[in-house]
Amino acid sequence: MPEESKPKRARPNPNLAFVLEPAIRARLDKLAADEDRSVSYIARRALVEHLEKLGY
Repeated sequence: MPEESKPKRARPNPNLAFVLEPAIRARLDKLAADEDRSVSYIARRALVEHLEKLGY
């Protein structure tokens, strides 16, 4: 049985709004909606993939 993902937050994570440019935040929001995941998950996954490419 596949592991269930956490339910989406009732409120979006306000911390990301301060760190990201509005255009990037909008792209993340669209990706999150397309994949039915949270913006935090999408950003975390992208960071991990980037660090792995750099050899960390």
